[in-house]
Amino acid sequence: MIKSLQIQRTYKNIPEFNLYKPNNINEVSKFLGKFGENCNFMAGGVDLLQDLKLGLKIDNLIYLKSVPELNAIKMVDDTIRVGACVTHRSFEINPIINKFLPSLAKEWSNVGNIRIRVVGTIGGNILTNDPNYDVTPALAALNSVAHYSHINGSDRIPVIELNRKRPPGFLTAIEIPIRNNLAFSMNRALKPYVNLAISATVDSDSIQEIRVGIGCAFSTPLLIGLTDILNISALNLKEQVIKIAHEFIDKLPNPIDDVFASASYRRRMIGVLLADQILFLAGRK
Repeated sequence: MIKSLQIQRTYKNIPEFNLYKPNNINEVSKFLGKFGENCNFMAGGVDLLQDLKLGLKIDNLIYLKSVPELNAIKMVDDTIRVGACVTHRSFEINPIINKFLPSLAKEWSNVGNIRIRVVGTIGGNILTNDPNYDVTPALAALNSVAHYSHINGSDRIPVIELNRKRPPGFLTAIEIPIRNNLAFSMNRALKPYVNLAISATVDSDSIQEIRVGIGCAFSTPLLIGLTDILNISALNLKEQVIKIAHEFIDKLPNPIDDVFASASYRRRMIGVLLADQILFLAGRK
């Protein structure tokens, strides 16, 4: 039994709870089977600790950072498997990520501050389901799949769908498929109004298979694929891309309208960022 923490005055509101530190995924599954919905999972704890300090009451806390499998990044065939408890900093400096997705690794050095990157985890960022967070739009644009364990077994769920409806359980890993000529770009310059990530297949002649992940602008992140195949050498490529971007934003649902920005501004900026990033991947910007 963990007593109420007294390290800082802000911790005094944390109630008593039972803490468990499993050594492997099988032990995590046993705790889940025992407690069901009456347990919480924690790795970095960036968001959960804030909730606890505000008085959130929990009975059983399963600490996942003690599970080695959840902290690893490895290549499995043509897929990068990222453990749910990998921190942002570990993700950013990992040689596999830097080899196959260097632009993603570079952008990740700007996520949060160094304290958040050292403690916060990839899985926690996704499961918190905050529309302003960065992981879901980025990994969704890369066609990533989540491995999710629950009482009745396990499922492979597209990252963009993970928070829509799921039984009680825990995230074990994210798989990022790697293909030939895969290109990725992410622009976070307009947060908290909008952030946008795209992936595409780019060769010397064309850019195609474009996937767009959008954060900040809606209550949940969005993922939209484009069927357009663009000729990189076309003299009117920029005009084509701008036309595609305009058609893209016209079909979007209504963005959030709040104190940060209006819905119309967000919609317009999504189009600007999309056009810029397509042209960037095509080597024309």
